[in-house]
Amino acid sequence: MLLEGIINLGIAKYLQENCDCQLSTLIDTNNRTKKFFQDQKIVNFDKTWYFRDHIAKSHKNPDIDYLSNFEKMYNIHLWKIVHGDRIFTNHDGTNNYHKFRRDEILQVLEQECKLYEQILDDVKPDFAIIKNPDYSQSQILLELCQSQNIKVLILGSARFGTKSIISSEVDIIDNFDKIFQNANDKKFESFEDVQKLLYGYNTQIMTMLKNSSTTKTKIQSGWYMLTNVLNDEYRKFYINYGRTRSRVLINESKLILKKWIRERFINKNLKHELNSATKFFYFPLQLQPERTILLDSPHYTNQLELISQITRSMPIDFKLYIKEHPSQSIHNWRDPSFYKKIQSMINVELLHPSVSSAQILKQCSLVFSINGTSCLEASFYGKPSIVFDDVLYSQLPSVFRVKSYEMLPSAIQHALNTSVDLADLNKYVDSVFTNSFDFDYVGINSKMSKRLPHSDLVPDIEILEKDVIAILEDIQDDIDILGSEYIKKINQHNKTSLPNENKNNFDENK
Repeated sequence: MLLEGIINLGIAKYLQENCDCQLSTLIDTNNRTKKFFQDQKIVNFDKTWYFRDHIAKSHKNPDIDYLSNFEKMYNIHLWKIVHGDRIFTNHDGTNNYHKFRRDEILQVLEQECKLYEQILDDVKPDFAIIKNPDYSQSQILLELCQSQNIKVLILGSARFGTKSIISSEVDIIDNFDKIFQNANDKKFESFEDVQKLLYGYNTQIMTMLKNSSTTKTKIQSGWYMLTNVLNDEYRKFYINYGRTRSRVLINESKLILKKWIRERFINKNLKHELNSATKFFYFPLQLQPERTILLDSPHYTNQLELISQITRSMPIDFKLYIKEHPSQSIHNWRDPSFYKKIQSMINVELLHPSVSSAQILKQCSLVFSINGTSCLEASFYGKPSIVFDDVLYSQLPSVFRVKSYEMLPSAIQHALNTSVDLADLNKYVDSVFTNSFDFDYVGINSKMSKRLPHSDLVPDIEILEKDVIAILEDIQDDIDILGSEYIKKINQHNKTSLPNENKNNFDENK
């Protein structure tokens, strides 16, 4: 995404001005935007690679021996990563334009792995600033850096308003177990006080959805895409295989109709009210396709199967309430057949996305989530929870981590007999606030998109250096905060002052 690339450019500029370091960068962009990065004088990178120059269709057979040795050498499971990539596997209709053959996938993997090995061998970086991985290409680079003991710095959300973190793992504060043990347990005096912290994060999410783009903006950007971007050069990159103007126009028109049909089904068939007389557990559906499931929890991507396993493990006197994720509208909702399968399950009720989460959390007895924020929210309402992946808030004694379906019945019984201790919540909040900082990513995106029309929706636009300089000036205070936090994190790893050292830093500028 171009806007992320500009933020990364701002970070690199700050590091160059405030550190004695060398910077190299890997840039993933299309040709129009590539010209800006080739000509820009904002940051003087020591070495620069353009990702798409190294990834192309090949008539050669993939080198299976190389990929096999790569897996063994770095302990990276490539097929696991591939199956979490929405482009390769067409999760929920994300890629309706090209069905990838096995050899095509392996050719792309081979080129990516060789490129990353070449870069890391050439630069030998001490640190790698890597975006939160959404696709296989970023995930492979992340795991390769970790395997080579290169310190990774990833910007993520702390799930409290605009609070952000920089860590070596996705959405996990480094050494959080030790931090949690030594945290202050006396700050909030009631659950109602601590619940107020949730409003800021939820408000930010709703603002992001509201500002994600109006229908008018989408139409304008779509027209720009059809008339200026969709060409033979654009289709050479594997993500864009099969995207002709006619196919894109037909597919997008179908999606508009699908969304209308699905939304109509949801409004008509999902329950709009809670039955307050029923004892129930709560499982809010997670957004899909989404990195948090596809890459972080690949064994739980089938939420229908997970729901089925929960219902089999429940005590007889409880029901399971399922709620659709309000943000699923971004992905045009799910097919009605998905909702019908849930409705056909015994002892399950399917709730409309408009039903208040706060109301549900107040009345439920237990909350389930793969790795979403809902189980953290449950703690703030004094309710125990069960998660199926390692999450930051699993340090809370009232959050139970389940690693197999066989553990579910006993985990449910333990959870029901567990009370949430306000002191533990205080320790958690103190730990996160002490190790996070304010960074309004949603607000920054809004500022940048005004300077560069279509930039949040169109992957290839012409940009001028003066416009980027103006954006960086608009968000200078935010970049200063972010840059200083990166330096703070680097210093924590080094245990010495960075400006007096000569460190090499690698910036994956995407």
